[in-house]
Amino acid sequence: MGKLEKTDKAGKTVEAWWALLFAEGSLGQSILRWGLPVIGGAIGVWVASATDWISSYGVAGWAATIMLGALGAIWGLAGFEHVRTKRWLRDHAADVPVNAGTDSDLIALIDSRLEKFLATTLRAEFVTNRQQDAYDEKLASLDEEVKVALGNIDSLKNEIGEVPNKLGNLEQQFSDWTHAHIKDQEHQFKNVDGGFRAIHDREKLIEMAAGIESDAKWLLRSRDGEKVDDWGEWNLMHSEWMMAIRNYAIVAERYLNDVPRKIGDVPSHEIQGRWPEDRSLFPGDDEVIAYRTATLTLRNFNSEHKRVMQCVTSWAFEAPSKKGLYED
Repeated sequence: MGKLEKTDKAGKTVEAWWALLFAEGSLGQSILRWGLPVIGGAIGVWVASATDWISSYGVAGWAATIMLGALGAIWGLAGFEHVRTKRWLRDHAADVPVNAGTDSDLIALIDSRLEKFLATTLRAEFVTNRQQDAYDEKLASLDEEVKVALGNIDSLKNEIGEVPNKLGNLEQQFSDWTHAHIKDQEHQFKNVDGGFRAIHDREKLIEMAAGIESDAKWLLRSRDGEKVDDWGEWNLMHSEWMMAIRNYAIVAERYLNDVPRKIGDVPSHEIQGRWPEDRSLFPGDDEVIAYRTATLTLRNFNSEHKRVMQCVTSWAFEAPSKKGLYED
């Protein structure tokens, strides 16, 4: 006999007793309704007699009574649970397959429904502490990301607000760069023009230096022992010669501004003293001083002419556009 059949028979027995003793209209209900006073009095007499009878056995009597009461209570609870189970099976009979006629089939069905319940409803309702901690960590991470995003948005707003100022600064920088670039280009073109003028000045200075050197030979012929017969003509030629030197210095001053001063620098102590020329070649001291001054001036001119040629040649042929701004 299977477990279900045994349970079913026990349930039927409990149901029979329930119908006899507890159901509405049963013998038990009639006894409770009409015989309660009689039963109460009898129970009182019986309890008094039973108490005296149990007490006559001492502690053992009371222990046996308590044990019998406990067994009766257990039997009553088992019957009540069986009735409740039968009622639940009747209510859920539609969920039981037709072929679930054996204990194993019913147990398998119960296990299947239990697994489904654990896998869906119970799992959906509850989460473990680890899962909850993971959710909390994700929420905290998302909160930090939101704060960073909001900070980036604020920073972007500030940068957008500064765009007009930045554009204004960029416009001013571009304007300054353009002005400087245009000015630099103008300087370079002027320097190129200065290079072409340096070529012209170089040829002019070479020609002027040749005339100065030629006239100096006539003026300073006394150094070769030749006597000057007409000092009036010498003074006239000397004046023209000095004018040619001044004109030369004006052109050279564009490249070296100290040329006029250095050419005219004739110290008095150099004029004094002994010179190799014979004093008899000169009619007086004024002529000697004029001669020696012209000699020292020619010396200075030759020294400065070398410097001027180097500078003018550089301006004319050595990257004139890269030179400094050429001013008149």
